[in-house]
Amino acid sequence: MLMTPARVVYPVPDLQAAKTWYRGILGAPPVLDAPFAVAFKVGEVSLVLSPGEAPAGSPAGLVYWRVENLVEALRRWLEAGAKPHAGPRTLRDSIFASVTDPFGNVLGLLGPAPGPETRSVARIPSDSAMSVALLRALAAQDERAEIRGQDHLAELFVTEERRAPLRDSAMRHWVLDQAAGRGLYEFLLARTAYFDGVVQNALQAGLPQLVLLGAGYDSRPYRFLAQAGRTRIFELDSEPTQQRKRELLAQHGIALPSELTFIPLDLTLGGLSEHLVDAGFDPGRPSLFVWEGVVYYLPEQSVRGTLASVRTLCAPGSLLSFDYVSPVPGVGDMVSGLDLHDRLQRDHPGEPIRFRREAEVIHKLLVEMGFQVKVQLTAAELEGTFLRLADGSLAGRIPPVFGLVTAGVD
Repeated sequence: MLMTPARVVYPVPDLQAAKTWYRGILGAPPVLDAPFAVAFKVGEVSLVLSPGEAPAGSPAGLVYWRVENLVEALRRWLEAGAKPHAGPRTLRDSIFASVTDPFGNVLGLLGPAPGPETRSVARIPSDSAMSVALLRALAAQDERAEIRGQDHLAELFVTEERRAPLRDSAMRHWVLDQAAGRGLYEFLLARTAYFDGVVQNALQAGLPQLVLLGAGYDSRPYRFLAQAGRTRIFELDSEPTQQRKRELLAQHGIALPSELTFIPLDLTLGGLSEHLVDAGFDPGRPSLFVWEGVVYYLPEQSVRGTLASVRTLCAPGSLLSFDYVSPVPGVGDMVSGLDLHDRLQRDHPGEPIRFRREAEVIHKLLVEMGFQVKVQLTAAELEGTFLRLADGSLAGRIPPVFGLVTAGVD
């Protein structure tokens, strides 16, 4: 069952001093140098230094043994009497977990991450939604008050092992500079602020119905609870993501709007109109449909099918708001868009980018479907509206591949 050691983690009280010491001993620089970990390659084994003291009763170091199939190995260890210790969690192309044997020893297990076909949102909670929740949580701690994010509930949906940057300023800046992707954090700041405004305006105007398509870890129904009034709210998402969200909301005692309905639904399978109507949605009343961070993960057929369904459900006075990605230019000052696209594809292999269209094509598609385009914002317009600091400078740049649109039915 166990093959060879693959990863050894040592907690150290002074990460910089430990890095210097181990670099001298090993005679090689680290392959990872971050505020939350320093890693060296020793043959086929990764030696990882992690800041902090080992908890009382825990081992001073932890060895992760390579296994062929982590899920199967974990099952066998637990059936034999071991107890869960941590994980499993996925990091790039590996999946980690640890167990405590009947004698008090902690053993780490490391195996190859499942392929994209087993990491789809139809089978496991969305990893991209988790990443967005982390970035929203980081935005809520941004030192720049003018652009600080308002999603104070986002961190509730972040797993414990991903929360380290929320507790340490140096880690936070490292994640934003090195791991988040150039321009992605800035886009999410602007996108969240934009959709916050769209939803708040609708609730304050007493709009009868709000539909969140592919809601992920959207917290607006709970953050804006006082403004919701009698608005019927429908949250739709794949069942694994929605189930995890509901469990976390209950675990943290988050009050739910009395008019909220959860609907498990995979948009790639169709059936949107039927599911909404069966859940009590009234096509005769005005509604706001928010489709945030979803369109580009769907095949074109599903995008067109969802738009067609939404149009049939839109009474006069209804709105549809969503974000989209344009085809990635790969030259000149737009190369950051290509970098970002590659990062998204690599970090979330179970959720590939499938739908990319230019702003003009999105506009034309909406008109063909019977919508009137009310607002369509480019990356530059988002920067000027949502990333402007008190001194007039921009807090950052957004890759030109991103755009937002709101359309309506008059």
